[in-house]
Amino acid sequence: MKKLLKYISVATIALVIVSSCEDQYEAPGETSKNLVVYNNQTNFGNQVQVNDSITFADVSSGVISRTWTLPENIGTAVSTGTSMSTADLDYFVFSEPGKHEVKLSLDFGEPFYINGFQQEETSYDSLIIVDVLDSVRLTITGQRLDKDGNVESSLDMSTGALNEVVSSRSVSYSYTATGEPAELIYMLDGSDPARVDYVAADLEAGTADVTTVKYKKVGTYDAVFLARRTRPAGIDTVVFRDFIKVVPSSDPVDLDALTEVDNKVELNFSREMDATTINPSDFDILIENNGIEIKPLVSSIDLKAGEQNVVVITFSEETLYNTDTVTVDFTAGSLMTSDGVLVTDFSERVDFGADNLLEVQGGFEGSSSSNWGQVYWNGADLGQTVSVVTDFARTGSNSLKFVGLDGGFAEALNNTDPFGSPIEAGAQYRLSGWIYVTAATGAGTFNQIGLFIPEDWGTQAETTFSSVSFNQWHQISKVFNASSISTYCYFRLLDGGTLWLDDVELRLWEPRPMN
Repeated sequence: MKKLLKYISVATIALVIVSSCEDQYEAPGETSKNLVVYNNQTNFGNQVQVNDSITFADVSSGVISRTWTLPENIGTAVSTGTSMSTADLDYFVFSEPGKHEVKLSLDFGEPFYINGFQQEETSYDSLIIVDVLDSVRLTITGQRLDKDGNVESSLDMSTGALNEVVSSRSVSYSYTATGEPAELIYMLDGSDPARVDYVAADLEAGTADVTTVKYKKVGTYDAVFLARRTRPAGIDTVVFRDFIKVVPSSDPVDLDALTEVDNKVELNFSREMDATTINPSDFDILIENNGIEIKPLVSSIDLKAGEQNVVVITFSEETLYNTDTVTVDFTAGSLMTSDGVLVTDFSERVDFGADNLLEVQGGFEGSSSSNWGQVYWNGADLGQTVSVVTDFARTGSNSLKFVGLDGGFAEALNNTDPFGSPIEAGAQYRLSGWIYVTAATGAGTFNQIGLFIPEDWGTQAETTFSSVSFNQWHQISKVFNASSISTYCYFRLLDGGTLWLDDVELRLWEPRPMN
């Protein structure tokens, strides 16, 4: 009679009893091609939160005995309440964070098959690593800053503390967290900004280490801080009621920002203004574009609803374009803050704040060399290189460095989707950047920038130039009509030279009609 051989089967059943998102665990070792064990976190790095359960199931056929072994005094099998189990399906709980081993020992009593190949052994051992994360716990500290932005004193981090902050001054918040949160949210009543959101990339890059906000309105305010992780799910919320008490200030009032919003000009002051002291005759607005000067008619100057530190200038008929140079001249008169400090003379340009459409931001702070590929259109690598460096930059710490040799060129192409917002066919855009050149030996055109589609270089937008001053930053730019099918952004150093590129921007461009 033919002996029936035992198999470790490649499971094809739907293990509804385990989880709707089950996947196979691929056991290590020479037999790693065989699918033996299921767990409900395989697709998520075998991660589980401390004191939560992770589910394992052995679906091998013909097993005489099985033993699951967990770290003693750390791992517990729910079915037995100990660190060992013989169940085909069980739930394991770990009391300490860290990477812990789960050992599975199977005894078939006879030779068995793995993926169609007969094994000499009659038993099978495997180790599975479970990544146990700590519970998400958030700790916040805060410091008052003086009018020059220097640390003045620490805040009392408790409900009802009523930490006094002088109106128009700032507070810096720092955090520490356990459990690897993927998101951090600050909700700060009375501050500017009133809400700050950080994602995992911000936390990893250190962007969220210190958050500075300004308090501009006299009053008493709460603060809420939240850290959370989606999978395995974890959250911690820190709430301080009656936390900040903003008191009147005798500091000079600052104009923090002057921006265009919905065809209006908004003046963002460092603290609340007294609406009754606004006198339109104290303001003078001038628009300049392509040599033409325009004095727009102003219909009203008022405080913005709900933001008493923002003065809004509304025009009667004039449309603003982001190619305009708009200047607001203010002559000191009656305008003062709600705590009685007069606004002094100023003359400032309006910031149109057009969004940078590049997904890989032009400051290269969130970029690495892997985001930009060197392409050898002219044949073999002749020594020209393109790389993101951290030792030289116009702003921040990172820039894109090009090194080209005579007769060749160094070219950077984005390896990731370049556009954070869709490019509109026929719309005008301005692509710009800042370059720093230390030397150039080639005789050809020095640099090119643009957008293109791989199948049609003829539709690319391009800027070329051949002469620059060495050892200083220069801005380069090109305005062009875009194609919605552009898929790449590129920068090219032609012939010999060394060049750094920084602060690259792609912005929608609005030319003013000249009638």
